[in-house]
This record gives sequence, structure tokens and C-alpha cells, in this order.
Amino acid sequence: MKYKIYWIVGAIFVIAGTMIVGFPVLKQKREDNIQQQMLKDWYTAFAYNIDDTQDNMQREEAEEVSHKHTSDSDGVIAVMRIPKIDLEQPVLDRATVQNLNVSLAAIAPTGAVGEVGNFAVAGHFSRKYGRHFNRLQELEEGDEIIVDTEKTSCTYIVTGTFVVEKEDIWVLEPTTDKAEITLVTCYYTTPKTPQRYVVKGVKK
Repeated sequence: MKYKIYWIVGAIFVIAGTMIVGFPVLKQKREDNIQQQMLKDWYTAFAYNIDDTQDNMQREEAEEVSHKHTSDSDGVIAVMRIPKIDLEQPVLDRATVQNLNVSLAAIAPTGAVGEVGNFAVAGHFSRKYGRHFNRLQELEEGDEIIVDTEKTSCTYIVTGTFVVEKEDIWVLEPTTDKAEITLVTCYYTTPKTPQRYVVKGVKK
């Protein structure tokens, strides 16, 4: 009887340990799947031209996906591509906790893509290589940041990178003479006091 109790207690610890270790992995996998579906929907709606040679079913499918995103305040507003670091991810409408867990997100109320102002985008510094803004620190002056929207495609050229304190929100201030982009992620010197790593760029 005593050994049976030990076996049961041991099994409980093993199961609990497996759940503790496995839950973050499953959560990340689910978020990545959501992100990939967002990309798929985006390209279905906006990147593929719907012409007269395509049947009505394909046209209706694209219009349905387009409506789903444009009517959802937390939906995809753009897709960001950075060739230097093999990044291609949706940019969601608002930098909420939920949106940032899934992908990149625009910081409100900063500027619009390609227009004079400061289009600011936040992303987590994920521990997984290549996820979100994990490789942002590899960018250098002259690298390209491409942002595709429903109506246009804009290429920005990196002009500089630097580290600021999390209170330094001046990096988000709008510009009045150029179309600028600002990418922001965490920068860890110590686990408890992360700073911010910032990439600045201007429209090509």
C-alpha cells in the first residue's frame, strides 16, 4: 500500500512537471499558428489580384477575408518584411498584450505607413530565434524595412539603432518633415529592468 501511494505521488509530480514545461511551448505554437493564418488571409485578400478570369467563388472568398480584417479593430493593418533577418509578419492594429503575443503591433496614435510622421511598431524580443523582433539587433544602417498595406507598399531605410530607457517615449514622437518608421523591442541588460532597443528608418 505504501509503495502504491509513492507511485501515485510520483506520477502526479511527473504529470504536473510535464504540464508546467509543456504549456508555454503549446501556447507559443498556438500563437504562431494564428500569425501564419493571419498572413495567409492577408495575402488572399490583398496580395492576389482578382481579375475577370477568376471565378466568382474566389472573388467572394477574398472579399470576405478583406472585410473580416478591415472591420476588426485588432486586425491586420499591414505586413512587415525585413529581408536582412528573414522576417515576414503581420502588423496588428494596436499594441495590446494579446496582439503582441501573436505578432507585431502598431503603437497608437503614431503615424501611418508611408506618410509624413512616425509609424511606430512594437514587437516582443522572443527567446525563440527569429520569432517576432528576436533578431532586430542584427539590423544596420542601410538595411531595408518593407511594409505592405492594403493600398501601398513602402520601403524604409534604416538610419540608426540605439538603446533607451523604457520611459523614453520621445522615440515615438511624430516627425513633421519626413516619413519615418520606429521599431521597438525589449533589451535585457538585467532580467528585472529591461530597456528598449530602437531601430529608426526613413522612407526610401
